[in-house]
Amino acid sequence: MMSDFRERHLDEILVCNRTRCGFCHEECPVYSEKRIESYSCRGRMQIAKGLIQGLYDPSPALIDRLSACTLCGYCKSQCALQTTEIIEDLRASLLESGTPPVARHGEIMRWVENEHNPYFEKHADRTRWLSFHHPLADRSDLLFFAGCTTSYRQPELNEAMLAVLESANVKVGYLGEDEWCCGSVLLRTGDRKGAVQLAQHNVEALRAQGARVVVTGCPGCYRTLKFDYPKLLGSTGLEVLHSSQLFSHLISGNKIELKSDVVGSLTYHDPCHLGRHCGEYEAPRRVLKSIPGAEIVEMQRTRENSWCCGAGGGLRSAFPDLSLRIAEKRVLEAAGTGAECLVSACPFCRSNLKGAVDSLEMAESLMVLDLSELLAKVT
Repeated sequence: MMSDFRERHLDEILVCNRTRCGFCHEECPVYSEKRIESYSCRGRMQIAKGLIQGLYDPSPALIDRLSACTLCGYCKSQCALQTTEIIEDLRASLLESGTPPVARHGEIMRWVENEHNPYFEKHADRTRWLSFHHPLADRSDLLFFAGCTTSYRQPELNEAMLAVLESANVKVGYLGEDEWCCGSVLLRTGDRKGAVQLAQHNVEALRAQGARVVVTGCPGCYRTLKFDYPKLLGSTGLEVLHSSQLFSHLISGNKIELKSDVVGSLTYHDPCHLGRHCGEYEAPRRVLKSIPGAEIVEMQRTRENSWCCGAGGGLRSAFPDLSLRIAEKRVLEAAGTGAECLVSACPFCRSNLKGAVDSLEMAESLMVLDLSELLAKVT
């Protein structure tokens, strides 16, 4: 509720309103496109102040401003305040106070409640990507959490992930239809109650499988399972790994034999969930540097200063044109390095960056791959 939100965040919001430094403007992906104060982090802090002081009621235009944010975390990397947490909490507090979200987010929330995915697909189709080529253990200490994006939209990444693990003789389990959406999309768009229900179900299913370690190729799932679930439920007793971390460990232990099939240059895009929000910048780069014949060239903006792909925070679902323009800027930056391949470690980033490559008609000069795809090609 808004009174609780006020108690949690008023001091930080007032600090922002009084200093008005504007460091968050410099590389905010949405503000760079809109050039309107209310689309910036500082502007959203002003909106928050007005709401908690009762200066105005939440209007559709105001909700639009609060929703048009990727929650990439760049503002937080430039500021001592917990900016992304404040915006997430404000979205949730407004929803809990009876203010509806933007229409598309509301549709997604209702679908997730019934079918446990945000892609308007039937839950029964979650496991259609499964192939007999990669047998999965009935029970295993290590469990693969596929996530919604790869299960419904990019199944080739699940295939690549399992092919790499199989090459290293690593056996993994899988929840199958017992796997539900991790809840990231609900947390970012404000539906905390729905996210808690998903978290409770998934943790119970993971424990029933005997999982001790969970690995996922989706940074959104990784962040949610590793950091958000303990906040929502308390300790889960699970170790959570991103696939890049597991790949790096297997390569350093000589469990994966790499071929020199990669010729040419690669540049790496840091996913916001994995990088700024979880602090993992090096594991993907260690994997890339271990590939024989691969030349790694960095973009100008990397690690905590990396430019967002434009897909996160519910932006792509509600504001697809804006999301694509943000992705196009990143693709042009990648092309400026002279790299032949743009690699990320996030299926959501891969999808949006691929869309930008296509819209810019650059598919012949710049390939977009997920880290798991690239590794599967050289093992």
